[in-house]
Amino acid sequence: MTERAQAQKPGTLKMISRYIFSRSRMVFYEYPYSNPDPWQPSEDGPIFRVLTVSDLGRLSELLAIQRDCEPVFKPAGIQEAAARLETGEVCYICEKEGRIIGYSWFAKGEKYIPEIESTILLGQKDLYLFNSYILKDHRRRNVVGGNLSAARKDLIPQGFAREITATMEWNKPAGGSLMKLNFRVAGTVTAGYLLTFRYVINTCRDIVFRNQTGTFGFYRKMISKLRMLFFRDQRLLPGTEEDDRCIPG
Repeated sequence: MTERAQAQKPGTLKMISRYIFSRSRMVFYEYPYSNPDPWQPSEDGPIFRVLTVSDLGRLSELLAIQRDCEPVFKPAGIQEAAARLETGEVCYICEKEGRIIGYSWFAKGEKYIPEIESTILLGQKDLYLFNSYILKDHRRRNVVGGNLSAARKDLIPQGFAREITATMEWNKPAGGSLMKLNFRVAGTVTAGYLLTFRYVINTCRDIVFRNQTGTFGFYRKMISKLRMLFFRDQRLLPGTEEDDRCIPG
């Protein structure tokens, strides 16, 4: 076995074992806008407002810091941030002394959630809070609460009535922070594979998801790869146009 094959083997085994048995569980939270807003302005007076295209340059500075400091959840690139704005997603930022120190993203309509390989289908009055980050030196100062309060002042008059968000089940600190912000647990979504068959279990009463992979996703991927290999081999058979070009004249 070559060194390259030996290096690839653990990754291959891990990939195969994922389809034999794997499980990811997310806890979903909701915040009806009929609830009282618990956020109170801080004394040092940071600015909370919506992100605009002209802010992307300064946002990139925060994303670069996050990319270096965050070991688990890597941030989006600045091009993806620009694309989000173009597709109607909204971001609220916390600005202090001209520097962006935190952000919170909201989606409307639907949003793909890679952790469970499913898409959340939002009602017309629903928003999905799917991405927040605060610089470490400014945490525990309710920056996320300020972003949410600023967003609600703009979005409630537009007819929105509920925020939905989620955390991984193991991320207890994030769940505790949401409860302090008056979010309540709406349910869980458990997704994974059992003996190569994909499953999704949704206990959320009023939140709907579309399973992007489907029950037979593993077999669709395998068939797709076999088709690619088959057509690649067909192109390399003797007598084909590609093969003729390789034969000295």
